[in-house]
Amino acid sequence: MSFCTHTLRIRPALLFNAGHCPLPTRPLRTSFPVLPRHKAAASPRYFFFFGKSKEDSGTPKNQVFGSARSSQEFYGPMSAAHLPFITVWTSSLSPNSQKVSRVVRELVNDKVGEEEGGVAFIEVEYDAPDVQAEDLGLTYGINAVPTMLTFDWRWQMPLNDARVTNEKDLMDVEFLREYIRQQARQGALERALGRKR
Repeated sequence: MSFCTHTLRIRPALLFNAGHCPLPTRPLRTSFPVLPRHKAAASPRYFFFFGKSKEDSGTPKNQVFGSARSSQEFYGPMSAAHLPFITVWTSSLSPNSQKVSRVVRELVNDKVGEEEGGVAFIEVEYDAPDVQAEDLGLTYGINAVPTMLTFDWRWQMPLNDARVTNEKDLMDVEFLREYIRQQARQGALERALGRKR
């Protein structure tokens, strides 16, 4: 009795043409059984490696950061804010600048501007040694304190139309309140336009 053997290394067409045993009518069994197919689980809307941006997490919340005494303490919070970044530049020699900073901080903490889209706030100590050494004030044209200036967090660029140096305006709480709301509205509008593009 003769037996026909087939190996996976020999092409079936060659065996057939050479007059060997006919090809089997059933597919050869491999050493790797086919496992039953299970129903795939529903895919989550957000994957952990993508994360969920603050812009997609509902209404943004105001953020208040501590005082910046160096460029690192300035740019780090700005990059993390994802919101219009309001700064008040102060000096230890200017009590009024410190008062303006305190009032703006309290307003932002009290959620002024959240309904309009949210803002972030930081005080920048203009006469801090590292700020002076790194010419941070010179970079953004700060030549008086107090100065209030809002930055676009995406490009880390100042919005020059949002620069306020008039001390009378800066000492007006209602002016500060409306300024915060205006920056929040502008930031919300830019985020909405960015999502549509």
